[in-house]
Amino acid sequence: MLNSERLYRGRAHMKWLDKKIKAHQDRAFETFARMQGVPPEQLQATQQNIVQGAQGHYDPAVAASLSDQATADFLALPQAEQMRQQQELQAGGQKLRLLWETGTDVEVTITSIAPTGITLGGQHQYTIGVRVDGAGEPYQASTVQVIAAPMFASYTVGARFRGKINPRDRAEVGIFQRIG
Repeated sequence: MLNSERLYRGRAHMKWLDKKIKAHQDRAFETFARMQGVPPEQLQATQQNIVQGAQGHYDPAVAASLSDQATADFLALPQAEQMRQQQELQAGGQKLRLLWETGTDVEVTITSIAPTGITLGGQHQYTIGVRVDGAGEPYQASTVQVIAAPMFASYTVGARFRGKINPRDRAEVGIFQRIG
């Protein structure tokens, strides 16, 4: 094959790829336009579903325009930082999974909640003060957890959750399922 033929095929492929990208972008903008009628309390969850559904098929700038600011900021980070944050989220998830599998069942009541100022993967991290019941005398503890934006409204002072504690370190608390 001659170099000129390779060049022509390469250009033809790029034109095809440009059309595919443009089609994805057009669908993203159409979806964004349809979202204008979504009630405000459902908007953020809808936006996150769209971004998560994209799974890299959209231009990051388009995906960012459809998301909340924290997710947009995450998508704008260098790939190495995105990977670091995803690994930190996975490590936290594995720790909670281990607590879920081996911990002692308790009931926790939120007594305070405050942002740590850290955002991982577009999700905010919080320090949550809790009262722990069901493992002897009730006691106070705190835990740090990442809470997805659509779930944050459930985490209010006074809210009760199913939780788990580490039987060897009662200060290690996991919050899992809202009660009531």
